[in-house]
Amino acid sequence: YASAPNRGLGVLPLILDSIRSRLDDGWKYTLSAYSSLAKLHPGEGEDKFDYTPIEESKVDLKDPVPQEEFANRLGQAGLMILPSGYPEICSNVVLQSLASGTPVITTGNLGATVEWVRHRKNGMLTKSLPHDFMIHIVEMVRNIVTVLENKKLHDKLIRGATKTKIFTWDEIGAKWEKMLTKL
Repeated sequence: YASAPNRGLGVLPLILDSIRSRLDDGWKYTLSAYSSLAKLHPGEGEDKFDYTPIEESKVDLKDPVPQEEFANRLGQAGLMILPSGYPEICSNVVLQSLASGTPVITTGNLGATVEWVRHRKNGMLTKSLPHDFMIHIVEMVRNIVTVLENKKLHDKLIRGATKTKIFTWDEIGAKWEKMLTKL
């Protein structure tokens, strides 16, 4: 998990506990969360994110790291779990994960993430949204467990992640220019 504004961070302890209870060897799985926005931009009053439940859980809360180190850690991760409820225009962590060959398990039908993550091709997408609360969490857990229990599927998602076409800014600019000249 990685998100600067803590999108979905609060449900990670429940997701990790659920994964561990569903799998025979669930105890061996760890979940690292790269999100320490409070240290970078301390909130005030009611806006402050309460890290206490995360720190008390088995989720390994980590401080942000330099991009090169983060890329290495992403490449070593089995999955990127991102239970976000925010309609991202272009999630860098999704693109970084796919470029690192790490399948993404995230919320479907929300924002532009579905332009990059293809269900059962390079990741897994939920049908429900976070406002469906427990249904969304159950679906996230089911998707994660499905991948972790099926090595063939996991390997397929890893291969799919490495094959995901991620465009450069020049390529995107050329596509936009081509579309705009047709108007």
